[in-house]
Amino acid sequence: MNPTTKETTTLWIGTYPDNAPAGSGEGIWHVNLDLRTGELSGQHLAITTPAPSFLAQHPNGHALYAVNETEVGEVSAFAISASHDGPPTLVPYGPQPTQPTNGSYPCHIVARHDSLWIANYGNGTFTSIPLNQHAEMNGAPQSFTHHGQGPNRTRQEGSHAHFVDEVDGTAWVTDLGTDEIRRYRLFPDHLEPDGIAATLPRGSGPRHFVTYTTGIITVTELDCALHVLNRDTDGSFRVTATFPATKVDAGNPLNLPSHIARNEDGSRVYTAIRGTDTLSVFAVAHNDGLLTTEPLAEFPTGGSWPRHFAVIPSADNHADFIITANQYSSNLTVLRIDRKTGAGQLLDSIEIPAPACVLHSSRG
Repeated sequence: MNPTTKETTTLWIGTYPDNAPAGSGEGIWHVNLDLRTGELSGQHLAITTPAPSFLAQHPNGHALYAVNETEVGEVSAFAISASHDGPPTLVPYGPQPTQPTNGSYPCHIVARHDSLWIANYGNGTFTSIPLNQHAEMNGAPQSFTHHGQGPNRTRQEGSHAHFVDEVDGTAWVTDLGTDEIRRYRLFPDHLEPDGIAATLPRGSGPRHFVTYTTGIITVTELDCALHVLNRDTDGSFRVTATFPATKVDAGNPLNLPSHIARNEDGSRVYTAIRGTDTLSVFAVAHNDGLLTTEPLAEFPTGGSWPRHFAVIPSADNHADFIITANQYSSNLTVLRIDRKTGAGQLLDSIEIPAPACVLHSSRG
């Protein structure tokens, strides 16, 4: 099938080194997804780059960015070059295609029209890198280093920025090490710290979150839970409900949630659990992030250590395809979740070395 037809869409896959030091051949892969059948095809290594564990695409659709999750953190920019007789290719982009993130082990990136936002897990630094009108990295990065600790001495010995996104016109950064979500005000040419947006239960370890009209739902790694945060009367955010992320082997400290995402209409929230190697499906009762009290359903992901996934509507819009990066089993899998019944079915699996991130291309 021609990969440019509307029934097929493009996935970009970030990877980790496969049992080797960073820079040993890992890179960014290109894969096609059939939106009717859920079949994966055309997988190939588009470019080699060190530890591209998280990816983001510029809103213009022509530039792709990857964190290089190494001790000396960097971010790399690539131009997406379309081909009439083959898959798209990636080439280094701009006069400065690689720039430092001013932090260690960057693990998450968001691409905006005018900047890149990056969370550096190793030293808890949040960095913003300016982009020019051509989506090229341009200018000096602005960085903010968090400080603090949590009660878990092994995992919370210091700050660990893990995820960043825009909420209410501000930047929110989850800190797994301090059990906080930090907030930054946005200005045309810079950001400024704006205090703590929300505080999570001690030792919970907030990782990623999704937004709703009145609040957010965050998945917490260390207590294996989902926390609903809603806006209080004074404008602050507080936890209003907490739900276990999995029903499998409940209470096992080796169960570690990874990513959380909502489907297109907001009626379902999905989260992946490393350890149980499952995907939990939650029903959302209202557009305020009110969840059912336990997972509506839970399905094996078809691999080991599901680190990240993407949610893509099927061509008939009756189901969600969950494309999961199973890091330890080195495979990419597709689950079909029926929106009406909640039934899940494993449709396909292909080999990709140590996949870490699934990005659905904005160019299809």
